[in-house]
Amino acid sequence: MAEVIVVVLGNIGSGKSEFIRSMKEKEVGSRLLDMLATGGGLNVYEESERVKEIVANTFYPALERKDVHTCYAAEIEMLYARIDQMLQVSREDGLAIIERTPYENRYVFFENLHRSGLMRDPFYENYKSTFRNLINITPVPDVVVYLRTTPKVTYERMMRRGRPSEKGLALEYLEGTHELYEKLVDKVLSEHIPMYGVKLVRINADRHLNDNELKKFHDQIEERIAQALRRQGWGSGNPDSL
Repeated sequence: MAEVIVVVLGNIGSGKSEFIRSMKEKEVGSRLLDMLATGGGLNVYEESERVKEIVANTFYPALERKDVHTCYAAEIEMLYARIDQMLQVSREDGLAIIERTPYENRYVFFENLHRSGLMRDPFYENYKSTFRNLINITPVPDVVVYLRTTPKVTYERMMRRGRPSEKGLALEYLEGTHELYEKLVDKVLSEHIPMYGVKLVRINADRHLNDNELKKFHDQIEERIAQALRRQGWGSGNPDSL
């Protein structure tokens, strides 16, 4: 099973995929692989293809139409897809780095629909109940990386990349999700993830990170991975081994 799970989260347009790829290219955490009981390697997972397909072909069109039933069905399907990915990752040996988490589905994107008035009861309560049941069987992250971006920056990036599926999203939508991301990172995750304060790496991603800045954050993440291994008992007999 995966001995350390690193998750990278952030708003639409925050640069998650690019950051994940930089971690893969630099093999962040690979120097620690010889400390793993299971052996295994460094496994990097970008956004689930299943989720991307649902978002582009089902969710965004339904959101634009304000089609409550289709939005709800898409949200449930995306939650299951995200949970499935986490479970699959947890069964593989080594270190895992994953883009996005089920917590974002529940506390950012679905909550944003509820705040907008689109997703009311019984949909809201049903979704919360489904999430509670699923999250109890989902592995808890060992390291959390938050790419923080302001709504204006994420909106400009979204416009520049010009994905047809995102053309109907307004700045107001990103302002809503940004506020919920701040609440998720500052408060909610501490209720779900033990020792959350020592697992979090917060990155200001409003501007492009140069190589030196990337290295600094990669080093911070490696240290959080090392701390996770220490909590599992590795290196206790040899302080210099991690």
